[in-house]
Amino acid sequence: MPRPRFTLRVALAVTAIVAVAMWRHVDWHNQRGEAIRSGRVAGGHPVAAPGLLRLFGESGYDALLVDPAMDAQEINQLRSLFPEAAYPYGRIGEF
Repeated sequence: MPRPRFTLRVALAVTAIVAVAMWRHVDWHNQRGEAIRSGRVAGGHPVAAPGLLRLFGESGYDALLVDPAMDAQEINQLRSLFPEAAYPYGRIGEF
């Protein structure tokens, strides 16, 4: 029987790296969902989701409408959660 071309240590390291990458995307997916479900953010038209989020059935948004009471820190957090959305954001109630 021929020897494997990689060791068990390499296989475990690769598995760990893939698991961490998938965990980060699942967490990102959950945070995006929580933001939309909060009612303080409304998504625009669907576009392709960034990264591996498409694997989890996530759709992106071309623009976001946000609650006027949101401060700059909350809006910056939304920018990191929804990088595909166009800027500037509109405010809910302005339209």
